[in-house]
Amino acid sequence: MKTGFLAQDERLHEEAMAATGLSDFGDPTYREGLRQLLAARDASGVNYPHDGETILGPIRQTLATRLVTLERIKQAGALPPVTAPIFVLGLPRTGTTAMQRLLMADPRHQGLEYWLGEKPKPRPPRADWAVDPDFVACREAVSAMAEAAPVVLKLHPMAADQGEECRLVMEQSFGHSSFSLVAPLRPYQDWLFAADLAPHYQHFKRVLGLIGANDPGKRWVLKCPHHAPQVESLLRVFPDARIILMHRPVEELIPSVSQLADAFLALVEGPGVDMVARAALIAENLDLTLRRLLAAREAHQAQVFDLTMKRFVADPLAAVESAYAHFGIAMDESRRAALTAWVAANHGAGHGAPASGPLPYGLNRDALRERFHYYQGHGDG
Repeated sequence: MKTGFLAQDERLHEEAMAATGLSDFGDPTYREGLRQLLAARDASGVNYPHDGETILGPIRQTLATRLVTLERIKQAGALPPVTAPIFVLGLPRTGTTAMQRLLMADPRHQGLEYWLGEKPKPRPPRADWAVDPDFVACREAVSAMAEAAPVVLKLHPMAADQGEECRLVMEQSFGHSSFSLVAPLRPYQDWLFAADLAPHYQHFKRVLGLIGANDPGKRWVLKCPHHAPQVESLLRVFPDARIILMHRPVEELIPSVSQLADAFLALVEGPGVDMVARAALIAENLDLTLRRLLAAREAHQAQVFDLTMKRFVADPLAAVESAYAHFGIAMDESRRAALTAWVAANHGAGHGAPASGPLPYGLNRDALRERFHYYQGHGDG
């Protein structure tokens, strides 16, 4: 299916309502993003397999999840505030996942577990997760993904009970670069970069309140590279946010992003994706993203702690201690013990290690360094 996605807009909503028995989609702001996304799919020139179901199926499910999430928010009543959250940001493949999961080991923190991002609701006691139908379904979906695309989980390990990207919730509003970073959807990205996404982040904040309803005293630790071009909108909704900004040389991260894209694009777009052309598109999109991210960093320096992946990998605990000191977060013995235990169990897994030899997909180190000359040195220290 090459075209006709936008024409499915109303049908997708009807199918989501039929599947859930619900009809309140909340603030209609999300519909503009959805229509922009569907129109960009029509213009992409990609012949999506299975009559476009690789695109339409996830959108249908996301709309259904939005309906259920909003119903659960109504039923929950008053929700706790989301105060001074920590956002781990940076371009993809810079160590944001490991940093988030390390910070989630702090007993005074909470994060967005994969299964609760997929099906938001108040976080049940940990002992009840194994028999929760939503948890079981998520665990089975991750296992199926591991069979269908094992390289994806090798490059980006996922588990139902582990911290995962905010995209799981942000995509309910259809205003997120997770849709466009590795896809030929430039009209959608142009709209996205010009849009005020504060309403999207307001929805995200409400969902965090829902998930954290049983843990009101814990600070949120969140991560998603796709926040990078939207930091101004994020900070309008989370003005007290603390940002740990991860850095890595572009000649390392762009091939890594391209490799991850190569591992899953065939599932979405079918076989035969021209990865040389797609890697060039990824480099262009990351250039545009990085310029916006660095401009936001310059405007909000007091809220940002810069950290290179090299420094983080060398000594994760020291990196966290420096971040805590920067933000005025006390490091006591209970925190240090929990963080140390996580490092002992997880450090050295080797995910995201720099490639050696010629770069794949027609990428060139010197050309990347020249294109991103304004960023040289940020990822080295």
